[in-house]
Amino acid sequence: MKTVFITSFHALISRNILQASVLDRILESGARVVLLVAPAKVDFIKQSFPDPRISVEGVQVSKKPFEDVLQMFSFALVGIENHIVRGWKTDGQYVKYYTTVGLYALCHHNKMLQSAFRALCRSYLKTNTFAQLFETYKPDLVFTTDSFNREDARLLVEAERTGIKTVAMFRSWDNATTKGVFLAKPQRIIVTNEVLREELAELHHIDPALVTVSGVPHYDQISRPPTVTRDVFFSEMGLDPNKKTILYAPGGKILYKHDAEILRLFKRLIDEKHFAFPVQFIVRFPPGDTLDTSPVAGDSNFIIDDPGTNVTGRKKESEMSRTDQSHLHNSIVFCDIMLTLASTMIIDGTVYNKPTVVFGYDPEPNLPDPIAKFVEYVHLKKLLGSGLITVSKSDDEFVRDINEYLKNPALNQDKRDEVVRRYVRALDGQSGNLVAQTVLESL
Repeated sequence: MKTVFITSFHALISRNILQASVLDRILESGARVVLLVAPAKVDFIKQSFPDPRISVEGVQVSKKPFEDVLQMFSFALVGIENHIVRGWKTDGQYVKYYTTVGLYALCHHNKMLQSAFRALCRSYLKTNTFAQLFETYKPDLVFTTDSFNREDARLLVEAERTGIKTVAMFRSWDNATTKGVFLAKPQRIIVTNEVLREELAELHHIDPALVTVSGVPHYDQISRPPTVTRDVFFSEMGLDPNKKTILYAPGGKILYKHDAEILRLFKRLIDEKHFAFPVQFIVRFPPGDTLDTSPVAGDSNFIIDDPGTNVTGRKKESEMSRTDQSHLHNSIVFCDIMLTLASTMIIDGTVYNKPTVVFGYDPEPNLPDPIAKFVEYVHLKKLLGSGLITVSKSDDEFVRDINEYLKNPALNQDKRDEVVRRYVRALDGQSGNLVAQTVLESL
């Protein structure tokens, strides 16, 4: 019997890999699966996936002394327009920020320096954390699902060092531009769209022939009906069935400091009756993150939705159960408009063929964490600069955009179709099968 290690350290892997057809297809091949997760998640994952063919092991990789320095060099070799480097400036970590910016000016996109840096990191960061697991299970293949993550990256390097076959997948559409240098050298790489494959070649000098474009596995179930009726969903959420519903994905404390000001603006626009229809907002927290909702406390036009189960106590570590996934599916199906700042919900909205608006201006003047920073992030600059997504840049534009979509939901249908083509590959129900097929062929 073949044995496959599959990582699930990030909170969204359950949604995209384990609950999709990927895990089932690998098990159906006759392979045994060992899920590697954070130690605090072991019981949760065992309860969620009780199949006897699945073993669950808790793993944690310790941070080494000079990793922060290596991280600065890593960003400098690839790109500095991302939430981590920008966050250093916002949080007052000026030495880290300006050092990284200076290094980037000197050595970005240098292939020779990248190769040397990769070799240095592979040597310095090697660990014995996985040695006992390798000895116990003798895996035939390691499949890392979030390959820029610390545990995933170290596992890849250690598997390669011991001669175990490897397949690496990138979790999100921003990973190639926001996570620094890719350290591993897997046999195969899986990405969700063609843009990522191009960025791997351009920024990380990876041969495109090694990269499979799969699409997004959790979108395979996009066409399934909601699990409850609209009336039941609205009743359970405390929503008014007679109002238009805007599903809003804010930045959260990790990405943005002024969600409260935005909510205050939305409340004022409702109170002053700027919208063509009565509207209400579902304010959906980023899983595992928080924000200040005090400006709309007690206002029935704002329903707060805090998804997931945080089983580790760490930020952005809320696991999405099957129930949580169904709730998100229902939320998008029953909303009238998707609204966000910089979230992957931009893609979710277009996939569900919902009018999608990006809130693209500061809700108040002279705020210290400007919303314009998001437009500079490479992955968002490509998407928002394409003209395929509606970006509101003032109060007047925002009210106009919302009202136009409420009156004509089919507006810009062709642009949403193009976003799907570029960033999702296809909605043919085969993405999970493509991921599993790539893994099994490598196995």
